[in-house]
Amino acid sequence: MLNLLTDLEEQNLSYIQNFQETEEVMDEIRKTIQNSEARILLQQVDILKNTIQREEEKTSELELKSRIFSYGEYRADKQDVMLNVLHKKVKEVYRVCMGEVDSNISTLHMLANIESRMQDVMDRLETLPPDNIDTVRTQREKEKRMREEKLLMKKHHQEERLRMALERATSVSKKRVSVVTVSNCAQTGHISIAIIQFE
Repeated sequence: MLNLLTDLEEQNLSYIQNFQETEEVMDEIRKTIQNSEARILLQQVDILKNTIQREEEKTSELELKSRIFSYGEYRADKQDVMLNVLHKKVKEVYRVCMGEVDSNISTLHMLANIESRMQDVMDRLETLPPDNIDTVRTQREKEKRMREEKLLMKKHHQEERLRMALERATSVSKKRVSVVTVSNCAQTGHISIAIIQFE
């Protein structure tokens, strides 16, 4: 009888140990799943933010070009073209964020849906344990800063090019002077020089 009790006790201890090991494995699996979900959600947030930022930059660039080309004049045909370009860009973002685009959907409605989708992703991100996403968030922020710096440099370069093009287009032509050596006479030792002016 004593041996039977000892065997049962050993079996119980073995079951308890197996249960604890299984719990530890389950905890690791849960953490892995949560980390994966956090990483995926952060990637989605980054994709949405970057896509929106790129489209905002394109919109700003298109507005600047519109001002440069129209010089403040009201041009309905150009405005329609700009609105069509903007609609196409928003449609691209919508396709990335939401999937298939309904042909009857307006630009404002697409923007509202994109904003709603982004809010849903942010809300889901808030439900995950903070310590599971801190490492991923830090890494994402570092990558984002690097991308933003690169985009900012590119934007400044484009703005500078547009500004210089505008200056060239609006500046009065200046008189240029060019000095050209015409001949070198070996007998007299004189050099003849002609000065040619261009208007």
